[in-house]
Amino acid sequence: MQQLQGFAIGLTLGALGASALLLTPVRQEGGRPSADPQAAGQGPDQDMQARMQALAAPGEPHRMLAAGAGEWNLTNKMRMSADLPWMEAKGSMRAQMLLGGRWLEQKIELDMGPMGKMEGFQLIGFDNLAQEYVAFWLDSFSTWPVMSRGKLQEDGSIDFRGTMIDVAGERPFRMVTSETADGRALTRMFDTIPPHGEIEVMTVEAVRKP
Repeated sequence: MQQLQGFAIGLTLGALGASALLLTPVRQEGGRPSADPQAAGQGPDQDMQARMQALAAPGEPHRMLAAGAGEWNLTNKMRMSADLPWMEAKGSMRAQMLLGGRWLEQKIELDMGPMGKMEGFQLIGFDNLAQEYVAFWLDSFSTWPVMSRGKLQEDGSIDFRGTMIDVAGERPFRMVTSETADGRALTRMFDTIPPHGEIEVMTVEAVRKP
């Protein structure tokens, strides 16, 4: 997780540096800004600039994420271990695209029974540079984020993988998102719990509201 955070910070600083370079006026003789950076020999390389613009633009993976925008009813089933029963919670989700169609924002509310109401917030995007999906999860039951990166599979699902950090320590987890034939969105989460190994601990079924 520290490596992912370092990568994100480094990419942010790189983007800020590139923005500063693009916004810096190039001087002509006489002190007036030039509209042609190459004329003064101080502008960014045109090929590099074109590549940066291509990497910054939303593409087909982002348009696929945009299909998840709207309002949804949720059914959440979870368990803490392989030998414990499933618990069910009902809730809702409102999703919309942000930042020019680059990120899918999901705001979630679940009624967790005796545990109370949980509010969750997730951002899902596609990293053009790494050619991977990326997800950031936050909720009202914790103070730490959960981050993962995913690849599109041949069956159309996205297999996210990351490191779970909680009071039990650090361990790998997996999250698989898919769509059923009748248009329901399905998320399955797998945790690594000794001595069972990887087990399915949560299933979220989303049905679009009429």
